[in-house]
Amino acid sequence: MPQPSARTLPVDWPQYTTPQYYAWTMARMPPGAIVADWSKHHPHNSYSPLFWYEDRPGVCKTCSAPFVFTKEAQRHCYEVLKFPIYAEAVRCAPCRAKVRETKRAQREHMAEMAARKPHPHEAFFRKRS
Repeated sequence: MPQPSARTLPVDWPQYTTPQYYAWTMARMPPGAIVADWSKHHPHNSYSPLFWYEDRPGVCKTCSAPFVFTKEAQRHCYEVLKFPIYAEAVRCAPCRAKVRETKRAQREHMAEMAARKPHPHEAFFRKRS
């Protein structure tokens, strides 16, 4: 997919952002950054939309390892998955995978518990109202 020019206006740009401000901001876009497509963002009622994505360093809150929230991952999160633009990655990729696996296992366990046959004396232990 070709990158849009830094001089073209976004398809769905906010009313408060003038073409002059957009041009001024885009002229300051860092080299290597990816232009953000506002039409694909989740509505955020912000006066400061993301104009571009660039790699952001971070420290994992689970294992304290340094990681980079890449510009490609940001585009995927904000434009495809529709995360709010204020959401930041707080865990490294291996820790995010562990959290997803834990949640998947919990969903699977709860589905098994819901499908199991009730114990014959279960009604005896229920609270009476």
